[in-house]
Amino acid sequence: MPTLEDLAEDNPNIAQQAAEWRAARAANGEDPDDWQAFREHVQAIGAPDPGEDEPDDFHSA
Repeated sequence: MPTLEDLAEDNPNIAQQAAEWRAARAANGEDPDDWQAFREHVQAIGAPDPGEDEPDDFHSA
């Protein structure tokens, strides 16, 4: 499995994006661990697709 650091090669901001997205999801009562929803969000903001495989450290972002 990849890590966020691995994914940073294509998207240097992915760790920050994940942390902010997870915090916003939690504050809205939504699942902050939904990788597919995060993947869709990242692509919607114009960042590269991080792939189908959830990084090992996504839950700690």
